[in-house]
Amino acid sequence: MLKIKPVIIVTGLFAVSGCTSMSVYQSAKTVPSGKTQLGAGIGTLTNPGDIAKSNDGNQAFQGDMWLRHGFSKRIDAGVKVSLPGALAADARYGFLNEDRGDDLSLALGLGGNYSRGTGSFFVLDTDVKIYDLLVPVYLSKDLAKWFTVYAVPRYIRRYVSVTTNSNDSTTSIDMWGAGGGFMFNFGPDYMLHLALEYHHAQGFSKPAYTADTTGIGLGMDF
Repeated sequence: MLKIKPVIIVTGLFAVSGCTSMSVYQSAKTVPSGKTQLGAGIGTLTNPGDIAKSNDGNQAFQGDMWLRHGFSKRIDAGVKVSLPGALAADARYGFLNEDRGDDLSLALGLGGNYSRGTGSFFVLDTDVKIYDLLVPVYLSKDLAKWFTVYAVPRYIRRYVSVTTNSNDSTTSIDMWGAGGGFMFNFGPDYMLHLALEYHHAQGFSKPAYTADTTGIGLGMDF
């Protein structure tokens, strides 16, 4: 059977299809109990072309839409759709929250990303699926009621599945991620949140395997 490395397929496929997004648009404060947050954002996404060695990645624009809900004073959860083709879901537990009198805000999350792309690469029909398991830590500090800085280090376990008309293969990689941004809070009861952020992820054993996301998003609590 002809064997083709999945990283070669990914190189060509991601030039024309969707990739996973690392955007969060969230500080470490969980959504207040009983409240819902709806938001939308845009940004750029650079995903790698080769897991095995250094290679120029493919940059594309992305559109994000998300919905989160506060289930208690410490727990929230949400879903995010990233266009042109990715879905994410996560939940967070808030250990510290400045709105409860703590000096800073701290939350631990658990989530997953899924994206899929199909197309043709030379003479091969390809179907690529990416699954990410994420364990992020959220840290944030209100420098003023209207201005928040936040950081989101994370662990990522990534699985890449490639199916062609001649071969099926799966590869995985452990990654670390770091990023964060600034958030402007405004409107009645500071219910509107404008976030500007950057995130970077890199393989532990393959440092040439990187992914980068930038974004600007507006969320509203109601």
